[in-house]
Amino acid sequence: MADYRDSDYYNRLTDNLKQNENISYNHLMFLLDQGREIDFTYNDVDYFIAHVKEGRVLWHQEHQLSDYYDDRNEAFVEETKINQVSLADIFRQRKALIVTIW
Repeated sequence: MADYRDSDYYNRLTDNLKQNENISYNHLMFLLDQGREIDFTYNDVDYFIAHVKEGRVLWHQEHQLSDYYDDRNEAFVEETKINQVSLADIFRQRKALIVTIW
C-alpha cells in the first residue's frame, strides 16, 4: 500500500476518481495534507470537510460539527465524529462516498 505522502500515486487516484466512489484513509490524509476540501456522504447524509483560515472543520448543511483544527489532520480525523464514529474509522472502513474534491 502506498504511503499517503506518495503524491504521484494519490494524484493519479484523485484524477481518476468518480463521483460516489469511496477512498481509503491514506487517500483522505493525502488530500487533507494537500489542503483540499471534500464533500462526502455517509449513511445517506451529506457532509463537508472545509479548510478555512481558522483551520479544518466538518460541516453538515449550516451546522458546524467539529472544532477548528490547524494543520493537525490526524487529530482532526481521529477526534471528529459523526454519530460517535470517527472520520478516521469511517474512511478506514470505506463507508464515505466522495461527492466532490475541491
